[in-house]
Amino acid sequence: MDSLIMLAMLAATMQEQPAQSAEQRDNREILTTVLAVPAGAVDSNQSPELKAVMGLIQAKDFATAKTRIKPLLERCQAQEADPKRRIVNFSDQDEFLYFSSTAATSGQVVSWVRDDCAVAYKTQAFMAVEAGDAEDAFRYLDLATRRAPCWAQVYTERAFLLMRMGRSDDALVWCLANNLN
Repeated sequence: MDSLIMLAMLAATMQEQPAQSAEQRDNREILTTVLAVPAGAVDSNQSPELKAVMGLIQAKDFATAKTRIKPLLERCQAQEADPKRRIVNFSDQDEFLYFSSTAATSGQVVSWVRDDCAVAYKTQAFMAVEAGDAEDAFRYLDLATRRAPCWAQVYTERAFLLMRMGRSDDALVWCLANNLN
């Protein structure tokens, strides 16, 4: 029934368009305004794969956790391969609207997704911290921030890592620069 209503609404809004070349037709995209989206934290509704990884981390089995998270990270990174599209995760409509109105997306289409890639990136960063690899941790925190730019946990994790490295001043600057005061 919902599909029938959506088709009727689409047909009612369609207007006759001038003839287009094949290249123009291939670049079309249908954008739909979503009137209601269930709110939920970025880290809610995790996949079974990520829940299993979290259990392995709690059991301090980092080697197996690193192996199990790898396919999830590869899937997330493959989704971001299109330079014309910015895939982003938000907790609610307010975050999406704020980001859409303030972010420089260089003409990219912003796609709001509900997935666990930001959490997977943050989890990988946590494992890098545990392994003493700050460079890898920062790289995965950057990926998590890009995927969920309004998710405070990735900002505080970066500040925590900087403090753990003895760089308290850098942590404070990071927090202030990102309005975490």
